[in-house]
Amino acid sequence: MDMVEVPSHWMERFASDPQCLAMWARHASTGDPIPHAMAARIQQVDRMFYALNTQHQALLALVDLRLHGADPLPSGGVTQLVRDVFAEHASIPPPPNHKLQLRFGHLVGYGGGYYAYLYAHALARGIWRRHHQDGAAYTRQAGERVRRHLLQPGGARWPHDVIVGLQGEGALQKVEGGWAPALHDAVSA
Repeated sequence: MDMVEVPSHWMERFASDPQCLAMWARHASTGDPIPHAMAARIQQVDRMFYALNTQHQALLALVDLRLHGADPLPSGGVTQLVRDVFAEHASIPPPPNHKLQLRFGHLVGYGGGYYAYLYAHALARGIWRRHHQDGAAYTRQAGERVRRHLLQPGGARWPHDVIVGLQGEGALQKVEGGWAPALHDAVSA
């Protein structure tokens, strides 16, 4: 399990949190804080296309797995591989002649498999749900716990130990000799 993306996904949650927006989002002329209803709408809009975005990330992970897997490339090369993955799994077909792989920087030079990006997103969601939801986002206790268990160790602790220490045993499920985020964190916005 690659943990490098978990802190950034966790921090992204603050960007659309109404409580966080109220601390810094101000009207340019009056200096008034953002109205709570508008901040809540921003959070709602942030989640509007969550399923499509998650599907896109899963498609990119499939491209990565197939490209770096044991099977040979199709005769049309990487472009055909991408087309095949999208044709088989996408709910919305890509535009004709798209060349997604040309702008997919994580396809090469990324330390982990791209599927780890989806894991990071789910793990960060679980951390937020457990430590920051329902007005607890800005308590010293919540911040200290995340700092101590997630940020401070860096890469010095096993990812399993980091997540279980922060969220408890139910945060991970054993899958085929490894670990994956718990299902409730993997499928909800």
